[in-house]
Amino acid sequence: MMASGPRRAKGWTHRGGVLTRGTPAKDRHTTAIHEAGHAVVAHYLGAKVKWLRMDPRRPEWRAKTYVEYVARKVRGRFAPDPLVVAIVALAGHEAERLVHNRPRRLLPAGDYQHARSFGLSGRSINAVGFVARRYVRSVLPEVRGVARQLLAAGKLDRRGFLRALRASA
Repeated sequence: MMASGPRRAKGWTHRGGVLTRGTPAKDRHTTAIHEAGHAVVAHYLGAKVKWLRMDPRRPEWRAKTYVEYVARKVRGRFAPDPLVVAIVALAGHEAERLVHNRPRRLLPAGDYQHARSFGLSGRSINAVGFVARRYVRSVLPEVRGVARQLLAAGKLDRRGFLRALRASA
């Protein structure tokens, strides 16, 4: 039997379409940070955060933040500001990057498609990602506080979100 040396932390791996750090606890924490990043940035950009949910058994597949954006007149009809929606869509990824030091090139497909649905190209998404990173960096303590509450409760309604936001500020 061979003696094993010191254990190294695993890097990010791709397993069956899911980015994982190697343990379920780290995946849950990453998912909570991601959803809290969406919610906190949306709140500070004037959107109304209705709820955050995370399934503790399979958080990478069943986590969602529901946000109501302020509608304004765009091209003759009322719609949310596409730039605000794109910043909020990329804020979750940028929160993960800042907390876990993940590489920039790994962007969740759902968030990417959400940003692309407003007609943004790859270069534009890169610029919006930079803006989202600046927003997340300025509210990182609040993101961590909301993520802690989301991990503990599994879901936060509007009141719970605002309470967690006030407690972490």
